[in-house]
Amino acid sequence: MKIQLQDVLPEGIPVKRETHSIWERKIELDLKRNYLVRGASGRGKSTFLHILLGIRRNYSGQVILDEENIGNFSSTKWALVRQNTLAMVFQDLRLLGELTTRENLAIKISLTESPQCKIIEELTERLGIKEQLDQPCHLLSFGQQQRLAILRALLQPFEALLLDEPFSHIDPDNSRICLELILEICEERNAGLFLATLDDDYGLNPYQELRV
Repeated sequence: MKIQLQDVLPEGIPVKRETHSIWERKIELDLKRNYLVRGASGRGKSTFLHILLGIRRNYSGQVILDEENIGNFSSTKWALVRQNTLAMVFQDLRLLGELTTRENLAIKISLTESPQCKIIEELTERLGIKEQLDQPCHLLSFGQQQRLAILRALLQPFEALLLDEPFSHIDPDNSRICLELILEICEERNAGLFLATLDDDYGLNPYQELRV
């Protein structure tokens, strides 16, 4: 499956019309490839991912997913895309703070009908948050919450994973562990990823760079 950007320009983003920028250009992206989304703060990294996911709609141009303009998607169509095609780790995480780690994961599994519930304990141990399984999410450190948000996204079906600065509060060793798991699951599913980052490539190889 491919995504085509046709002269896309978001409102409210100060864009310099540079030849390497993704804005106001015609670009085709393969969901099975790995992309690093780079740019200074405020230039639209999060905006780009939000456009792909259909939660930011104030832009000119068109985004074509599987030969259909996403601007014409119904709410039902978007629900299917977000359940089966695109998973995302948001910069603000969007966890349910009063629920436990286990409950946050269980809700995602139930919404997407994922069969992954049997491996929750194995994967939380691998990411170093097994001891927090039955703690309310708001008691976790931000780094632990980031690892929870990453695992929550990995438990659902997807063809591409959207990651908005997912390791910003995670130490280098745990960032490496998280990325290893991400790449392992993406390879198993023949899926790609879009990783928004200020400057670190986290050793991701191979990848194609997208500049905002």
